[in-house]
Amino acid sequence: MKVLILSNSSKRSTNALQQIQQLGSESNWFVGAVTSGEVTHVQLTDRPTSELQHLGNRCLHFTWKSRGTVSLEGLELQVVQEPSDADFILSHGTEALGQQEGTEAQAMSLQDIKAVLQICAQQARPPPMVVANPDVVTVSGSDLIPMPDPVDGQA
Repeated sequence: MKVLILSNSSKRSTNALQQIQQLGSESNWFVGAVTSGEVTHVQLTDRPTSELQHLGNRCLHFTWKSRGTVSLEGLELQVVQEPSDADFILSHGTEALGQQEGTEAQAMSLQDIKAVLQICAQQARPPPMVVANPDVVTVSGSDLIPMPDPVDGQA
């Protein structure tokens, strides 16, 4: 019997399979993986709803730093640095502000990310936020790392 992994990881499915292999599992034990990060990528590629179709392509991207930046390759997005330039916010993590593909993400504290989100929220037209993993915290080894909380608008 082979297993299909279903994960709420904000990273793409290939990353989940690589992590499982690093833990000692054989790749032939699995049919594949579906992650919330993969679903986010597909939704931003296909844009199947009117909300996604009107999202725009300029995003403020929050991602990981120590855990590895989430790639936006193939999404045809323009990563911006200023909240006023963003059509939407894309959140994969809470350690860095993403840069254009091929450029290293800029490390940010959770407090700095919260400040940027406050600026976004105070705009005349606050940009919508796409959250690849809506958990309040994520597990990294024995540590709990805060995630953006879209329900109360805080990070």
